[in-house]
Amino acid sequence: RYAFLRRIRQESGARAIITAHHEDDVFETAILNLLRGTGRKGLSSLRSTEELYRPLLETPKAHIHAYARKHGLEWREDSTNQNVEYLRNYVRLSILPRFDPAARQRLRELIRAAQAGNPEIDGLLAGQLQMQPGSDELDRQWFIMLPHAVAREIVAAWLRRLGIADFDRRLLERVTTAAKTYAPGKRVDINRRWVVLVGKDELRLVPR
Repeated sequence: RYAFLRRIRQESGARAIITAHHEDDVFETAILNLLRGTGRKGLSSLRSTEELYRPLLETPKAHIHAYARKHGLEWREDSTNQNVEYLRNYVRLSILPRFDPAARQRLRELIRAAQAGNPEIDGLLAGQLQMQPGSDELDRQWFIMLPHAVAREIVAAWLRRLGIADFDRRLLERVTTAAKTYAPGKRVDINRRWVVLVGKDELRLVPR
């Protein structure tokens, strides 16, 4: 979907893509990502960028509904939105409605805290990666000495820097543990395209 929208934006010379994502979408995405184990980045993943503008992220869905009713606007609902076999729909229909105003405010504060803190953490991680032997290589002895939680963040930042985003906390945990404990010559599968080769003194991310 976004690949199509980006292509249309480029072809039309538009400055940005604008979506109608609202505050409930922010909450749903944060809860989904927490369930999937995506960590601090997933908690604040739905946001605006220069290319993709989301002006309604602080507007609750109920306010949008009220505006539509007041101005006689016809609301169109995708029929699949009621199918709770989809995890997002289950979160939307069964979990989020249980949040009272205080709980919504608490979740809002947690998301804003993640948004505020992530750039600084990302900068620190990027600085550490810049000191490594190469973009696709980590100093294994340095990595082994890192606290486990920090090492896991390093792995996540390393994968993202190389364009790999399809991972969750379980994969990060597996890669971090293997990178610290595997015998030289072993490898760790990342996905269908990438593996980490474990050496005595280095960790290398290579295509299969």
